Amino acid sequence: MSSPPPSLDEVRARLRSQGYLDAGIERAIFTAPRASGAILPSAVTGAVACAAASAAAAWARGAVSPPSGAAAMFAALAALELPLAVAAGGLLLVASRALRAPARPARTSFAAAVAAALLVFALFTLGARSLPPSPGSHPWLALAVATAGAFYFARAVRATFLSLALRRDVALPDRLSGRRAWAAAVALVLAIVSASAWPRKPPARFPALTISPRPDELVVVGLDGVAPEALALIVPEAPLSSWRRDRANPPEVWTTIATGVAPDRHGVAAFDRISLLGRVALSPPAGTGWAFRGPLRWAGASARMPVSARERRAYSFWEIAARAGIPTVAVNWWASEPIPGASVVENREIALRAATGREDDAEAIARFQGLRGARPKLSSIYLPGADIEGGPLTPPAQAFLRAEVARAKAGLEVLWLVADSGRAGTGGGWAAVDPAALPGRRVAEAESVAPSIIARLGIPSARDLAAPPAFAAFRPGTLEAGRVASYGDRRSPGGARPTETGREYLEKLKSLGYLK
Repeated sequence: MSSPPPSLDEVRARLRSQGYLDAGIERAIFTAPRASGAILPSAVTGAVACAAASAAAAWARGAVSPPSGAAAMFAALAALELPLAVAAGGLLLVASRALRAPARPARTSFAAAVAAALLVFALFTLGARSLPPSPGSHPWLALAVATAGAFYFARAVRATFLSLALRRDVALPDRLSGRRAWAAAVALVLAIVSASAWPRKPPARFPALTISPRPDELVVVGLDGVAPEALALIVPEAPLSSWRRDRANPPEVWTTIATGVAPDRHGVAAFDRISLLGRVALSPPAGTGWAFRGPLRWAGASARMPVSARERRAYSFWEIAARAGIPTVAVNWWASEPIPGASVVENREIALRAATGREDDAEAIARFQGLRGARPKLSSIYLPGADIEGGPLTPPAQAFLRAEVARAKAGLEVLWLVADSGRAGTGGGWAAVDPAALPGRRVAEAESVAPSIIARLGIPSARDLAAPPAFAAFRPGTLEAGRVASYGDRRSPGGARPTETGREYLEKLKSLGYLK
């Protein structure tokens, strides 16, 4: 004669004696009256752990400003991921009823728990690797947060799988207490693996430079929305170098030209960053962009921030010249900011005063001319009017170029014109009204412009730039042949934060057609 089934109180007493009800997570799961109640704690813990891992990844790399904004980032992600976790729990409930009960629940629950911990550390590690290091980073504290999340999520998942097995009359392991150390061990091992997987090398410093100053004043004019073929019409006798590129937005293209490195290194790949709740600026780590650019934006919790020099991780040619002690002027370039040793007018300053491409060019030219009285050795200006208006060069730009070409032909300056076809094209090039330039047409790379400008000023170029100076386009000895290993890593002091001026700049970029 079979014995009657144990009562609920008897089952709970046995579970308590075996250590299954010792801790809060396991107690909530094993004492739930329904299977859905056993899954819900794991869903909540999973959403919290995954949100904490992503926020910790941003915190680990200093990608949140102010650093305390990581808490707001965590809360926003957790609120979004909780419904997804509950939906995943619902699928688990259906599967637990449709599939055969596991013969060895201890192994199944252990594998599920390891998978849960792996998910948390994957979000943390991939997120940290996708972001550059910045001031305000807290890598070890962030790793501790991710480890704690993985530990509790793994425990919850293991208890859920064991609870579901119990509800299908499958015998559980004799004791759970004493075995929780495995969760801590797994989390610790994964934390060590994660810490070794994301780069933490100290930033390289800017080197001491030995320069050979050239006597010429070098003027660099960037023309956006101008096909390289048009340079042959502006300066027919000048040597021309051209390149092809993939479609990209102006900040990315012109920062590549200004730094000599690709977007994955210089870090400027979009018009905007993310503002959370109007107070926190952040760069979304891998796996979270959908949340900030989708649901959170629709809900009004996140918004865009205009691009700034805070994102740029490589030095521009005017910054290198200024650090080398060469008097420098830079006007209207994307992702620029004031620096010691140079007169810099940011793109933001010009855009806020302009309503059209023509006005943008006119304002930039006026500011440029006003700064040349100090007779800098390097003067550079970016004119985006043609790209903004989708047509030919604006009248202010045409008049400015005629005057500069005349000055160059008279021997008063060396003039380099750099053109890019803008958002509507995929090509660019540069022409040099320079007595040292060799005649002919050449195929070049956009990344060769900055090192060539640097070398033309008598400054050693860096070997780790994406391209060397264009030695073949100039007479021997014109470009400085000396090289340094690297210019180091550029870091702006502090992080960008949402400001009223930044919001005005963003609206201005929209009105100029850069953003929709």
